Amino acid sequence: MTATPSVLFVCVRNGGRSRMAAGLMRAAARDRVEVHSAGTSPGTAVNALSAQVLDESGADITGETPTPIDPELLRRVDLVGDAAPVVSSRSPPGAHRSRRSS
Repeated sequence: MTATPSVLFVCVRNGGRSRMAAGLMRAAARDRVEVHSAGTSPGTAVNALSAQVLDESGADITGETPTPIDPELLRRVDLVGDAAPVVSSRSPPGAHRSRRSS
């Protein structure tokens, strides 16, 4: 049996784009993918409109809160998805890679 693949979606504030991407991935993949979301400069709350739009599509992110990038998580995930173009210039080393290098 193979390990569950993992993905980390990253944006700056972690209240909109990356949260929406993670919510949609969770809804689509269910337990087949380990999904995470983080920000390079996290805000204080999930964007209300983002949460509303996702709720209408069947994905609930209302109970989530923005979180910073965890370096250990960054090292262990299989795929990192930049949810905003500005992320690459503000990310810690390794955050812009698309595949695990090991």
